[in-house]
Amino acid sequence: MKDNDQLKAYIGVVLAYNLVVQLAGGVAIYYFKYVAGNENLYSVFTTAASFAEIGALFAFPVLSRFLSKKQVFAIASFSPAVGLVSLIVSGFTMPTNIPVIIACGILFKFGSGLTLGATTVMLADVIDYGEVKLGTRNESIIASFQTLLVKTASAVAGWLIGVGLTIVGFVANVEQTEATLMGMRVLIGVVPSVITVLAFVIYAKGYKLEGAYLENIMKQLKEKKEN
Repeated sequence: MKDNDQLKAYIGVVLAYNLVVQLAGGVAIYYFKYVAGNENLYSVFTTAASFAEIGALFAFPVLSRFLSKKQVFAIASFSPAVGLVSLIVSGFTMPTNIPVIIACGILFKFGSGLTLGATTVMLADVIDYGEVKLGTRNESIIASFQTLLVKTASAVAGWLIGVGLTIVGFVANVEQTEATLMGMRVLIGVVPSVITVLAFVIYAKGYKLEGAYLENIMKQLKEKKEN
C-alpha cells in the first residue's frame, strides 16, 4: 500500500476536501449568528448549498465529457474558494442579502459535489492502478480509506474550529469585538479556501491517472486478466 503513489495523492485530495466542507460548515453557524447578525440565514446558506451539491453530482458526468479530469477538478477546487471569499467580502456591506448568500452557498457546495464525483472515479482508478503496479487488488482496504479520512477530517476540523475560535477571542452569546469578527471571517473564508487550493495542487502535482497514462494502465490490466 505504501508503494501506491496514486493512493497517497487520493488520500491528500479526499482529506483536504473533507476538511474544507466540515471546517466551513462548522464555522458557518457562528458566522451567521455573530458576523451577519442573523442565525436564521444559516439555513438559507446550507439549503442552497445542499441543492447545489446534488446538482453537481448530476453535472459531473456531463462536464467530464467535455473537459479533462484536471479541468473538472480545477472547477471543483476553486468554486468553494470563490463562494466562501465572496461570502466574507459581501458580509462587509450586505451580510444579510439573501440572493448573495444563496449564490455563495451554491458556489461552495457545487465545487464539493464535483469533488465527490471526481474522488469516486479516482477511487476506482487507484484500485486498478494498484493491481497493475503492485500485483494485488486491495479493493476493500483502499475503499475503507474513504471512511477513515472522513472521520479524521471531522476530528481535525472540530479541533481547528475550537482552537480557531479561542485564538480569535470568541465568547458565546455576547457581542463580539471587531477583531473576533474578523477572525471568524478568516476561519470561514480564508482557511478553507487555502485548503481547497492545496487540494488542487496535490491533484495537479501528484495524480496522473488520466489520458494516455490511464489508458495504458487499463490496457495492462486487461492483458493481465486475459492471461
